Amino acid sequence: MPPAVSITITPVDTSIDMFESPDTSSAYSLSGDILIKLESRSSRSLQVTSLELTFEGQSELILAELGYAPLRVFTLNKELVSASHPIILSAHEDSWRLAFNLVIPGWLPATDVFGDDNDPRHSAGTSYALHATAVVSEVDGASSSSRALGKIRSAVKTKSKPQAVVAQKVPIYVSRYASYPTQEYDADEDPSSPVFPSARYSVQAQPDTKANIPESILRSLQMTAILPQKISMDDNTIPFTLRIKSNVEEKIRRRLRIIGMETDIKQMERYTTAPTGSYVRSFPVPPPSHQPPSVPLRAPHPASTLRDMGLMKPATPEAKHVIREHSLFPHHAAKTAAPSKTALCA
Repeated sequence: MPPAVSITITPVDTSIDMFESPDTSSAYSLSGDILIKLESRSSRSLQVTSLELTFEGQSELILAELGYAPLRVFTLNKELVSASHPIILSAHEDSWRLAFNLVIPGWLPATDVFGDDNDPRHSAGTSYALHATAVVSEVDGASSSSRALGKIRSAVKTKSKPQAVVAQKVPIYVSRYASYPTQEYDADEDPSSPVFPSARYSVQAQPDTKANIPESILRSLQMTAILPQKISMDDNTIPFTLRIKSNVEEKIRRRLRIIGMETDIKQMERYTTAPTGSYVRSFPVPPPSHQPPSVPLRAPHPASTLRDMGLMKPATPEAKHVIREHSLFPHHAAKTAAPSKTALCA
């Protein structure tokens, strides 16, 4: 058996910061090096005839309503060593360090954790990692310190079979940020102004069974909500403006008061067992022939084993998507008392 060989992947950075919306025309760099080393000293020499580095992204969904649904998001392979140009590991030169630089496309979704599995050791969601595999074998006619002994060894020795050596995967985290607007912004001049452009939404009052308000008055209310399209990572508040107008008679309007207000921000999450048609047309997701179970993921969630054993239901065609929503605010932080003198404007 050949002496032990280890492979270590060391990227310059384990995170990739992407900006703006996913874009197939943009790209980012992921560089580093791979150390391949002979762990035990021996008179025998080894040759590395293949070393392949792989950057792979995957998305795994685990939901009670949908079961387990895996997806290969992206795969990039780079050959660092080939059989035509092998590298030799020996007692005199027991390690090689090879540099790499991968071009990562800018359309990839950000790293995220979602679904019903909350185990931090095996979180489901969207993840990326670097993998490396080498093929190692003994050099033909390996020499010994004794020429006579070498002849005896070569007479009785059988050629060892090539062995695959797999490196420990290195997680890579993809983050996506929105850039600041190109126009200049002076926070000291107007601290209340949001950094990003605002969006206006026309909303309609909905009747409340607990409030004794005539439906005709509710229909007369014209409401506009104004809030920023994006917020900065440094913001701890969200500017929100609600404008209310009414076209009822003045004597009725004078009796209307806003005695309290409650705001909430809800995050709506839509989970699907497969990418939508529009997503596949917009981004080069690997085809079904390169998806599980035809080509298994390199680092699947343990739920994949349970599914293969029939202990966990797979995603079914009948249940293709689920929508969930939850509040981003604590319940007590959503209520705001309005001034007693606030009134509706004409």
